[in-house]
Amino acid sequence: MRAPIPFLQISGGLLLTTPTTTSLTAFSLDSGVEVWNFEIAPAPPAENQPQAKKRKISEAEPQEAAAKPVEETKVEPAPAAVVEPAAAPAPSASTGKKAEPRNRPFIREDQIRQVSSIHSCDAEDGTGYVAIGMTDKRFLVLSIKEGQTEPQVIYAITVPKRPSSIKVVPGDSLVLYCDKFGDVFSLPLPTSPPSELPTPVLVLGHVSMLLDLDYARLPTDPTKKVILTSDRDEHIRITRYPQGHVIEGYLLGHTQFVNNICVIQGKSDLAVSGGGDGELKLWKWWSEKKEIGSLNLNSVLGDEGEDGTTDRTVKGIWQIGDSGKIAVAIEKVAKLLIFDVTDAGFKVLGNVDLKGNALCAVFDIKKNVSYVSIDPEQDGTVALQKISLETFQIVEDEQVQTINDVTATKDEGYKAQWGELYKAKILRKFEGEDGGN
Repeated sequence: MRAPIPFLQISGGLLLTTPTTTSLTAFSLDSGVEVWNFEIAPAPPAENQPQAKKRKISEAEPQEAAAKPVEETKVEPAPAAVVEPAAAPAPSASTGKKAEPRNRPFIREDQIRQVSSIHSCDAEDGTGYVAIGMTDKRFLVLSIKEGQTEPQVIYAITVPKRPSSIKVVPGDSLVLYCDKFGDVFSLPLPTSPPSELPTPVLVLGHVSMLLDLDYARLPTDPTKKVILTSDRDEHIRITRYPQGHVIEGYLLGHTQFVNNICVIQGKSDLAVSGGGDGELKLWKWWSEKKEIGSLNLNSVLGDEGEDGTTDRTVKGIWQIGDSGKIAVAIEKVAKLLIFDVTDAGFKVLGNVDLKGNALCAVFDIKKNVSYVSIDPEQDGTVALQKISLETFQIVEDEQVQTINDVTATKDEGYKAQWGELYKAKILRKFEGEDGGN
C-alpha cells in the first residue's frame, strides 16, 4: 500500500510533497524528477527555545481578552501522555438524548510526529517561502530558490501549540498561524537566517477551536489589513491586524464547524467558506458582511454522504491562481469540484472523478494544470493525479508517473502513522453539544 500525501504545495518552481510523516520532497514541474528530500529534525527541549510573547493589550480591549491565562502562550515540551477520550456527553436539555460520542482514538503524540500544516507563497523575485508546522510543535520557515540542492532553513523554533493553519505573506514579511486553542500568532519572514530566533507574538484569541485563517487587505483601503478566522463553533470572524483587539464583524450562517475560509483575491470583496454542514457559502465579507449565496453539495454530488448519511464535509477550498475560480475537495469523496465564483453565486465548471478520495490540490498556472493528492487506499496504484484546467480531464503522463514511482519507494509503514486523514467525526457536533463564542 502506498503512503498518502496529505499536503502539497508549489513554491520556487517546484512541486512540494509530504510523502513521509517527517520529510518534504521537491519534484521538478517539468520532468517529475526528485530534486531534493528534506528531513525535518525533531524539536529540541523547550528550555532551549524562546518563549512566546504576549501582545500588549490596550485599555480598549475587552477584559476577557486581558484575563486570558498566560499558560496558553508558554512554550511547552511536547507531551508524551496518552490523549484521554472525551468524557461522556451530557443529555440534551431539549430531548434528553445523549450526544453521540466522537471517534477519538488513543494516540501518543510522541508516536505520530508528522506535518500538521503547511503553506507557501512566492515573493516577487521568485523566491519561495514555506512555513511548516509539526505535531511536536516544531515550526520551520524555509526559502527555496531555483538551482538549490536543498531548501535554506531561515529559522526553526518550537511554538506554544501545534499549528492548525498557516498563512505566509511575503509582501508583508509576515507568517501567521492559528491553533486549536483559539489563538493566532505572528512571526517575521526574513529573507535570511536572523541572528536571534524569533518568538511568536499573540495577535488575537477565540474562545473556540480555530480551524483556518486567511489574510486580506481592505477593499476600500489597501493600507489596512485584516485576519479572517473560522472555528468549530460555526463562526467566521474578521479582526483588524495588527490591532487584534479590534473586531470588524462576523460572518454567520454555517450550522456546523467551519474548517475552510478563502478570500477570493482579485474579487476583493468575495470570500468562500465551507465545513461540516455540507454547504459552500459565498460572502460579501467587507462591504456587507453577509451571505450572498450558498450551494448545497448534495445538489452536485448526490444524496449519499459520509458513511451512508447525507452529511458532507468540505476538506479544502483553494483559489486557482488570481482568477475567480476555486477547487473544492469533499471529505471521503473521490472527486475534485471546480467552480467559477461571481457575485451571482457558484457555477460548476468541472466535476472530476479521481482514483481515490481527494486530500489536497495545488495549481501550476503556467502549464494550466492541477496536481491532486488522493488517498491511495481506494485504488492502491497512485497517490497523485494531474488534471488539465482547460478540459477538466485527468492527464496521465511520464511526469506524474515518475512522481508516483518515487513516492511509492518512501512507503515504509508511514500509512499507519498518519493517524486520521479525515477529521469530520472529531469536529462534528452532535445533539447536546454546546459551542463557545
